[in-house]
Amino acid sequence: MKRTDQYTEEALKAIARIAIIDSRRSRFIEFASTSKGIEKWLKDLDHFENYINMRKAISFQDSRQVFGFVKNNFCADDSGFAISTQSEYRRGVFGRMDNIISDLLGSGNGSFLLINKKQQFCLYLGEDVRSNFIWMTRI
Repeated sequence: MKRTDQYTEEALKAIARIAIIDSRRSRFIEFASTSKGIEKWLKDLDHFENYINMRKAISFQDSRQVFGFVKNNFCADDSGFAISTQSEYRRGVFGRMDNIISDLLGSGNGSFLLINKKQQFCLYLGEDVRSNFIWMTRI
């Protein structure tokens, strides 16, 4: 099994620690270590709501609400990580959040985004465009 690169692995593990329910967290942390594991993660990504830690999540019902939150909390050139069922993000991408958000928000592709600032932000965008969740944690 081919290992993932270290930065992608660490980003996925951070997402798992923040956004995934306790009973599934260790499983997804293990998936972050190999390419085959990431494929298993991606297989569930469109319908990930069953694995989401709802206790700490802020839920948004539409893309405009998510866009407003992102616009108010991030600069256009902030960097982050994204993984998605959208083809160009399947292996994980690091880049500018304005580009990532414009590609993924409202696309109908299951996606996770991770942004590190003074607080760590994790966003889940579901296949159902009404299924959007954000977590904020102090670093």
